[in-house]
Amino acid sequence: MKNIIKLLIVFFFLIFLSSFSFCNNIDELKIQKFTEEDKNYPENIVAYNLFQDSYNLWKSKKIEDYHFKVNYLAQSVSKGIWEIFVKKGNVVKIITNKGKIIEEKELEKGAPFSNFTMESLFAIASYSYKNSEKAFYKIIVVYDTNFGYPKEIKKVVQKSDAPKDKGFAYFVIFFEVQ
Repeated sequence: MKNIIKLLIVFFFLIFLSSFSFCNNIDELKIQKFTEEDKNYPENIVAYNLFQDSYNLWKSKKIEDYHFKVNYLAQSVSKGIWEIFVKKGNVVKIITNKGKIIEEKELEKGAPFSNFTMESLFAIASYSYKNSEKAFYKIIVVYDTNFGYPKEIKKVVQKSDAPKDKGFAYFVIFFEVQ
């Protein structure tokens, strides 16, 4: 009985920890505004211009139906390769990091990555122009030159006293227009 209780505590603790990843808060992700404060750092201006150019390229393609694989690296139960199918801008199918296929009604239940689209990656990438000397972390982005989407996003430690386990990376390892 004690072992079952311990397992349940560990299980709920892991679920609690995973709720703090970007994956589970996709609905809250929005592209960040470029502010006057952001302009105080030349690297933010460069990052913002690159973001805008890439986002405009992506928008100009008017791609609503696509399929991609993203390798999510983090200290999270959600880490690993996820395959996501998007139709008319909405996720319609996911193949999880464990190989499970999630479709239709299961997506509505809020499975990890259930709303994860290129727009979500752009929202995360928009933090790349929010750097300051006070920030513990920095977001670094590499964009695809053909379509404009963020193909690499890394949250890296900027200060030595920053918690080391809060970093993450997204690598788009496959992209196909449907």
